[in-house]
This record gives sequence, structure tokens and C-alpha cells, in this order.
Amino acid sequence: MKKSTKKIIIAAVAAAALAGAAAGVFACTMPYEVTADGQTLVVVKNKAAGKEAVRKVLEGYVPEDTELKTVSLDKNLQIKAVGIKRYFSAKAQIKTKKEAVSYLMDANSKEEALFDATITSQYVKEETYTPEIDYRADDKALAGTKRVEKEGKDGRRKATYQVTTVNGVETASEIVDQEILEKGESAIIYKGTLGVPEGKDWKTYEGNPVFNDGSDIANTALQYLGCPYKYGGSSFTKGIDCVQYVRNIYRMYGVSIPNSHSKIRKLGSGVSLSGAQPGDIICYKKHVAIYLGNGKMAEATRKKGTKVSSIRGGVITIRHVNKNN
Repeated sequence: MKKSTKKIIIAAVAAAALAGAAAGVFACTMPYEVTADGQTLVVVKNKAAGKEAVRKVLEGYVPEDTELKTVSLDKNLQIKAVGIKRYFSAKAQIKTKKEAVSYLMDANSKEEALFDATITSQYVKEETYTPEIDYRADDKALAGTKRVEKEGKDGRRKATYQVTTVNGVETASEIVDQEILEKGESAIIYKGTLGVPEGKDWKTYEGNPVFNDGSDIANTALQYLGCPYKYGGSSFTKGIDCVQYVRNIYRMYGVSIPNSHSKIRKLGSGVSLSGAQPGDIICYKKHVAIYLGNGKMAEATRKKGTKVSSIRGGVITIRHVNKNN
């Protein structure tokens, strides 16, 4: 916006704000004061100096290289002659236009400002932009996890930003209009929904999954089939044994499982095979597995790694575990 245009707009705003100027026989020789809701802010030589000081202050609050849209004041600003009774005391308080502007700007930068000038202005900027991500639900993956299906591509746009300032301090900035110059492409990302806490949005949730019931445990165990076996190993990719397989699955839901067969056999509460639920731990003398339901279990075996098997004979106990165990 051209400076001359900005001055005209500011002058119009200042003139509207500074209503109700007093007049009288001695007005031409009296000092003038700028007031806010009746409180004196500054005393100047004459009415013109007061108007110019306010105009300069408001103009100074408009951000550089922006087009002014609106100006609003939280208090009623007026400029008026000080009156005969205050003539001599006011004469001693007179500031030049430059001093008045400096005083008002300094005072308004403090925590308790003399008045608040809220200004909205706009500017146009050509820039790179990233299209909104296309999130898709993966009901077999854990909450808080994500998988990139397709990388996105940035585009170019001409964006109109609207800036709001209060006494020169930016309080808000938003895009109110845009022209797409080069269309970008949205990235496609699958987000896990398994174990999303109640009331949370799976698209934005980044925390740990919640252990709602044993089905969550069973479904998660199925996501790690085909992992190699390694005695004492705890890595799904480098190798894992039966105890660590069970521990890792439960750990994803914040449940701590002991690191030994004997301690696992005492964990939680014991249930019969007929009363077993998905997610329960099947305990043998030197082996543990996760019950899937329908007589099936997920286990880590020496020959075939993690796999689904039918429950075999020799079960010592079946343990039902929850977060309180």
C-alpha cells in the first residue's frame, strides 16, 4: 500500500476517534490534550499537533508492507483544549509532536497500555505450500504408528495473509485467500487405530496404544508372524524367543510381563482353557504363547519363528492379564 494512501486512511480513523473537540474564545491560544475515556494522555501545543501525534502513532502500528484494513480502539480518544483553569499547569506539560508520539508509543508498549489499537492488515505472498495429508485408517496397526503409502509433493500458491496486531504486537495471522499457481499432491499416510483411547482422534493421536481387552493383544500378536527365532533374542527383525515375544506384545500396551517362565505362570489370574479369552497367556513348562481363540495360539518356535499353532497338550496354566497386574 502506498504511504500516501495509508496516511489518508489513518488520518480518517484518527479524525473519527478524536470527536467532540472543545471550542471557545481562548481555544486558539490554549494547549490541547489527548484523552482516553476522559483520562489525559499527553498535552500538546495545539489541536493540529494532537491530531498529528495520534495519526503518527496509529500509522506506526501498521506492519511494514501491508495494506491497512481496519483500526479499532478500546477507548474513546478525544482532543480538546485544556481550559482556563488548567492553563498554567498544562503549559508546563506541553510536548512537541515528536515527543508526544514517542511518549504514546512507549507507554503503549507497557503491560498497562494507555489504550489499545487493534489493527488488521493484509499482504500477499507467493510461497511453497504443503497440501493437507490424506490420512487413512489401518485397523490392524497400533495407535500412534503410521505408514507412508505415498509421498506428497509441494505446490506453489499466492496467499493473502491477514495480520492482527495490538499496539504493534502481532496477535494473529491467517490465510484468508489463495491462488494456486502449481498444484501439489497430498501424501497418503495410514495411521494405526488399534488401541486408540476413547475420545481420541486416530488421525492426530501420537501416544501409546491402550490395552482395552485381550483382543487387542491377540490382534497385535498376529502382526508379527514370520519373525525369526533366536534364544534370548528380543528383536522382531533380528530374532526373538517365546518369552520376549509375549513380553514385547504386552509392552506395547504398557503392561510389564516378567522375564521368566516360572514368574509368568504366577502372573494375573488363572483360567481354564474353556474360559480362556484372546490375549491370555498359554503357559507350558518351558514355553509361553498368546491365546488367539478357537483353540489357536501365537508363539515363537525354534524351527519356524513366530507363527500360529493349535494348542498342544502339556499346558500347565493359562493366565489372564490386565493393566492392574
